[in-house]
Amino acid sequence: MGDYVSALEVARDGGVCIAGLGDGRVVGFELTTGEESFAIAAAHAGSVLGVSISPDGRCFATCGQDAVAKVWSAEGSLLRELPGGGGAWVEHVAWAPAGGRIATASGKKLCVWMPEGERLVETEPLASTVTALAWRSDGSGLAATCYGGVHILPFVAGAKNRHLAWKGSLVSLAWSPDANVIACGSQDSSVLLWEPRKHGKPIGFAVLEDEVTGLCWHPEHHILVGADASGTICGWEVA
Repeated sequence: MGDYVSALEVARDGGVCIAGLGDGRVVGFELTTGEESFAIAAAHAGSVLGVSISPDGRCFATCGQDAVAKVWSAEGSLLRELPGGGGAWVEHVAWAPAGGRIATASGKKLCVWMPEGERLVETEPLASTVTALAWRSDGSGLAATCYGGVHILPFVAGAKNRHLAWKGSLVSLAWSPDANVIACGSQDSSVLLWEPRKHGKPIGFAVLEDEVTGLCWHPEHHILVGADASGTICGWEVA
């Protein structure tokens, strides 16, 4: 591909994979054939840092080192830009499961947007840089990790922001499809599980070989998969 893959996402229907590259390119592939479906030569100035495909597969969003997130058509045409502000990289982007909102993280700040470009929310700076984003499956909440725990922003009238405290650096995040469990990967190689509704302390669930760089839930079963910086991949059944 000419450069390293810095961001990657597969569409919900499993038909398309979109890769962001270290040189700023974005490339789409048909997974059934392996053929390239589109290529954007200079999607971002600098590395692409995040890719998120809309639930209906008709659009996708990217973010990068050029302090902006962008929304594209499924064919790779630019639709609009979502500015990060402040000159910081936009390091994370996440499309809400219901499709009506896009979250971005730039340094210590979170923003939530309408896909048409209207900014709905911009938070005050968190205690440290945001390291991961995950939406609740019904779109009613957004979780963000950083050093010191998990911040949850609700999108329900009357609900308050919450903080699940942890004395350490959390670097990856996945919210279970039934919304009952938040899984976080730590820089110290541990995987932690929170049950947000119970307001309790996390369970030290597992330990990998190195920093836990990625977590993902099975869409239908209580199975969690984690990957670490050493290249180890593990799967667990979560009761």
